[in-house]
Amino acid sequence: MNAQIITTDTQQELGTTTPHQLEQFRQTLQLTLASPDIASRRPIAQTIQSCLAAAANKSTHTHRAYTKSVAQFIQFLESERGQHCAGSWLPFCTESIEGKKVVYQYNESTPSAILWLVDAALLDLYALQLSETDRSSSSVNARVNAARTFLSVALRDNVLTLEQGQQLGLKPYRTKQVRAYKVVGRRLSVQEVRLLRASISGDVDFSVSSSHANELDTGEFSPSLQDAFLENGYISPQAEQASVSVLETSRRWLVVYGGTRYMLELQGEDIHIGLELRNKQVRDRAIIDCMLFAGLRREEVVNLTASSIQIDQGRYYLFVDGKGNKKRKLKVHDELYKSLTAWMRTAQINFHLDTPLFTSINRHNTIKPDKIDANVVERITGEYAFKAGIAPEKGKYKLSPHDLRRTCGRNAYENGATLLQVQLLLGHADPKTTAQYIGLDQEVTSTAVDCVRY
Repeated sequence: MNAQIITTDTQQELGTTTPHQLEQFRQTLQLTLASPDIASRRPIAQTIQSCLAAAANKSTHTHRAYTKSVAQFIQFLESERGQHCAGSWLPFCTESIEGKKVVYQYNESTPSAILWLVDAALLDLYALQLSETDRSSSSVNARVNAARTFLSVALRDNVLTLEQGQQLGLKPYRTKQVRAYKVVGRRLSVQEVRLLRASISGDVDFSVSSSHANELDTGEFSPSLQDAFLENGYISPQAEQASVSVLETSRRWLVVYGGTRYMLELQGEDIHIGLELRNKQVRDRAIIDCMLFAGLRREEVVNLTASSIQIDQGRYYLFVDGKGNKKRKLKVHDELYKSLTAWMRTAQINFHLDTPLFTSINRHNTIKPDKIDANVVERITGEYAFKAGIAPEKGKYKLSPHDLRRTCGRNAYENGATLLQVQLLLGHADPKTTAQYIGLDQEVTSTAVDCVRY
């Protein structure tokens, strides 16, 4: 239900509260107040309105929640300490239902001085009573915090004294400063991305001519191939004869040479040479690439299935179930295609099956059928960033999966993608969010004004 407050005129003073009543009230509570005038002359409804104007003006929902929470606190205050008050002050607050609205009406004779009754023990008792009504801890905290905010505004307005504020652990209310733009996380440079990916794959990173493909298919490791390894510093002259295993005719080969296992793969006109990867490295490279080349969220990565990769008009696409059950179709980048297909070969995952794409791997390098969770994506991102030397492994400044997502969006924009295209890539409902992600809202040297031409 909606909550509404009916108050006295904000200029109206208390009509039935006498100075004698307030003095008697102070003596009963044994309080010495520095500024009793405000508390004695201001109706409690006006102090509540002051709180709502200061702390609950962001949205209708916030205003309604504060109205209800403060009213319930005032009712609790009356039930626990009302016996100390003059009869004309009671009841502090009454509530009624008008249609779908709960209306809270405050007694015009009740002064803000009733807040002098509040102490730390009362706040603790209020929290205890809320928790005993089967409310969740978050709901209890929200209502107690609303009461404390209300008292902070009263302290700011000199209804409470600084001494009472100190006893309650309060400070005078201050409006939060709104930043010009929301600070977002990190975006990697091209060099940092290369270091990150190299830390996963352990690439030897040199190539030989594709003319060697036929000899490799026959299991031959020619002297010219040996010289190429030697020239790049990856083998010693005393190494034993290499063994060649054909993994995919004229495409992929496994070479064991000098005690090291190398993976050779035909890429265009060259055969790329790198170290053979463990199962975990193959999987982790595909996971990292999903964020670097498709801008996926970590939850979107773990929810991918083999059937998420589909062919449309001769091109591979990712069909992603995004935030808020929004679906989007993303073209698979060539580099992402390589890492995804390498993992699917390794894990023996077939296209078009509705099985998890990324599964767990135990410490013995055995692939399990269990789907990974988002924490795995978070952990491996920090692990390889630390290994690459671009971020600490843990703590406030570690690299996060969302940093890779931001990196993807910014890189696409810098290389010619429009803001709308980047928005569709990242799956944002609002282009302002996309602008924050890729840092457009922080740029002052190049703005739309600079592009105006007549």
